[in-house]
Amino acid sequence: MLDMLSSYHETKKRTKELKHQLEEKRETMKDNRSETASLDNEISIVNSMLSDIEYTIAWLTSGRQPGAMRGIERQAAYKREVPFDSKWLDVMIEQGTIIHELEKPDGEVEEMKEQLVADLKKCLTSTQQDVFIMVAQGLERSNIAKVLGISRQAVHETIVRGKRNIKEAGWMMV
Repeated sequence: MLDMLSSYHETKKRTKELKHQLEEKRETMKDNRSETASLDNEISIVNSMLSDIEYTIAWLTSGRQPGAMRGIERQAAYKREVPFDSKWLDVMIEQGTIIHELEKPDGEVEEMKEQLVADLKKCLTSTQQDVFIMVAQGLERSNIAKVLGISRQAVHETIVRGKRNIKEAGWMMV
């Protein structure tokens, strides 16, 4: 196995040298378009070969396909994201629909709720907060528009911008 790996490293070195030679040759033949096009094609092929060699070396070194994640690695990726439902502002948190599942004393749960609301509110403008609260209360967009004195389209855009702000702050929309 080590012989094969060293052979691939040597092949990679020679392929890089070939690429360098072709690029130098192309620089000297800038005036001849047909030769330049031919050299560009050869350089493209050599780049593809280099990519394949590097992929194979990575596979041989790690013992598994590069870029492939195992089940536990996929789970770890999900754990880095904080789930958040856009209708989850004050109203839903006050009702405790999700927090009840946590096994914490009541004081800690309330503190967590308050911190969650505060963190979410930092992501949103006051208008976005108002719109999200009304959405969480079950109001339709047309009614929200009437209450705020804006168009239905403006309500929609406010929701879209609010969701974008929440995602940019690191929350995951569910």
